[in-house]
Amino acid sequence: MTPEQDAMLRDVLTQLRGPSLAGWPQLGTDAEGRARTLVDGLAVALRRVDELATETARLRAEVHDLRTEISELEATSAELTAQLRGQAQRRLPWPLSLIEESVESIAARLEALLPEADRREPGRGTARSSRGPEDAG
Repeated sequence: MTPEQDAMLRDVLTQLRGPSLAGWPQLGTDAEGRARTLVDGLAVALRRVDELATETARLRAEVHDLRTEISELEATSAELTAQLRGQAQRRLPWPLSLIEESVESIAARLEALLPEADRREPGRGTARSSRGPEDAG
């Protein structure tokens, strides 16, 4: 090996392994407490990049889930707002307003049955006699 090649090899080794070929203190220490070489430092950096990429993917999935949840909450909020507007138009006070729709539905069914009942029993219409059953006859 020529002196130039030997000098170049020492320079490369110094760059890779640090001063005195004992590692670069700036790159931290390995498991045995020795200063890392350039290759070791690069390996640690690449592992960290991989960890960060994995963490980024997890966070993106979490952000997607949160956006979905926010959209669902906005839809629920809009539905509740519409229900509150409908409640404001109701005529009955609070505890009765909870059953108002059911009562209105039953009342509508009963009203629909009244004309049918009048057809079945002639003489018994919506206008009732002022006399009771004891006065008839």
